[in-house]
Amino acid sequence: MCPRMCLGKAGGKCMWLQLDSKNLCLPCSWDGHDIPCAPPDATYPDGRVQRCEMACRHGKVLTSLSSCTDVSGLITQSDCEAKGTSVSTKCMWTAYKTKDGEAKSMCGPCFVHGIGQIPAYVPGGTGPEPWSKVDASSSQCEEVHDKWGLPCDPVKGIPAVTPCRPTPPPMLPGGLPPPVALETLGLKAMPGAPDYVAVPVAAPYDRAAFTRAATAAARVAGWPAGAILPPHAAVGIPVLPPPEGPMLPPDMPTVSLEPPPGLLGLPTVPPGSMPMPMPMVAFAQLNSEPAPSAPHLRAGRRDRAWKR
Repeated sequence: MCPRMCLGKAGGKCMWLQLDSKNLCLPCSWDGHDIPCAPPDATYPDGRVQRCEMACRHGKVLTSLSSCTDVSGLITQSDCEAKGTSVSTKCMWTAYKTKDGEAKSMCGPCFVHGIGQIPAYVPGGTGPEPWSKVDASSSQCEEVHDKWGLPCDPVKGIPAVTPCRPTPPPMLPGGLPPPVALETLGLKAMPGAPDYVAVPVAAPYDRAAFTRAATAAARVAGWPAGAILPPHAAVGIPVLPPPEGPMLPPDMPTVSLEPPPGLLGLPTVPPGSMPMPMPMVAFAQLNSEPAPSAPHLRAGRRDRAWKR
């Protein structure tokens, strides 16, 4: 039997099942009780379900509990999306207010076998509870990513990450690179240690890159103008760098020095060893005056260097 003939029988109270062996026409309502559609791959005595359509207005589908489901009323959007990502599925998050003004949120699937994709709620429209009103709704099924892999809203034209493209960090005056936190370098200052300003040395790790990083660190730390910086200052090498790391410029002067005091996470130089020079991150010590002679820029591991 074709679906049109089945769905037109009994005053629109039938559902059509396409099995792998035959088709069935069954009631979708019986004695006042709603009978849901069977999901794909469900097993019947006559075969496995491939497709199900019904004429009943209730439109219910028999399905297993989704990994997205959370009706506690307190789930955040990030937690809802993480539920889907963790099991390679997609979820829909909805925030709404009940008729009493109580703020709630819920998470559920945005795609159900036998029904298809569930559209997200419309903000300002009716929510999942009677007389509730939707504040916000986000569906992973409707996410569209740009060429940089960032999610964008195709309906409202508003990027989920503004602007919807990678942006470089803000630069200091003169185009100098900005400082970074010690924690981003895997380092930690001990109690009572000097205050350091860390500025990464950017690729291609040449003389100009070292000069820009050292100049930025010195300016942020409040060093006076005229301080001697690389390439006129020697680069100190306190640790053995990994061989896969980038090299220092061949004409950059170097000297073996102790690591900056009070920094945890930086290995020391084995006695009698001479590490291979390489570019790193520039450090300038706050509230200090540079020595009359050329101060040293210290090179550490990976792509970091230090200046005190």
